[in-house]
Amino acid sequence: MAARPKTSDHLEKGGVRSVSLVEIVKTPEPDRIPVFSLDGEVYTIPGRVPAGLTLQVMEDMGTRGEEAAMVSALRTLMGEDAYVALKTCEYLTNEQLSEILDSVMERITGAVEKARGK
Repeated sequence: MAARPKTSDHLEKGGVRSVSLVEIVKTPEPDRIPVFSLDGEVYTIPGRVPAGLTLQVMEDMGTRGEEAAMVSALRTLMGEDAYVALKTCEYLTNEQLSEILDSVMERITGAVEKARGK
């Protein structure tokens, strides 16, 4: 089980809205969703991407560039074995790779955009 901070009510102070993260509540591990399959083996990522990873990806994009951020995110979300399987697949096309990258990036940014009402 992963620990998840419970969000309290928003606080107003000096006209600035803030969020207070209070207690830690235990939540079940998120379901995993398939991203690609290779030779009959299905490779997955978490259905819910941790907000901390989203922040790390955003930071990496600013400091290391989008490509480096994506590689790091793929390794973290899929695991090293899945990343190596994808990287060494001799018949992976650029179109397939693009589709996989788009899918993973959508999972990373989608929760933030949804929370922000975009």
